[in-house]
Amino acid sequence: MGYEITVLCSPSATVAQVAERLRVAGFRVNQSFNLQVASRMDATCNCPHHGTATCTCQVAVLLVYDALGHAPLTLLIHGHEGQSLILVPDNLATDLDLQADVFESLFQFDLTPEGETT
Repeated sequence: MGYEITVLCSPSATVAQVAERLRVAGFRVNQSFNLQVASRMDATCNCPHHGTATCTCQVAVLLVYDALGHAPLTLLIHGHEGQSLILVPDNLATDLDLQADVFESLFQFDLTPEGETT
């Protein structure tokens, strides 16, 4: 079963804060995809969320590794207009303890919208 967390925080701030908090908790985090970087190659905007000339949405993929060498946990972060969705898709290769530890780390902190401090 996958998990979802919705936060009122921009996608870029969400990616930065999630990655930092997981690193502080002892995980290694690699960002393997960034929609804004990938979409620079295509000038058209076919996004269903808005009618702007360029897509302001963000999709990022974070791979989260523990110190035990388990297969990484994949976190997908999708958002636009100051709201983000953190998704953990079903993956039978992911260790359940790793999944629980990552979620425990994420729930210990409130994500802070850009421009605010904790």
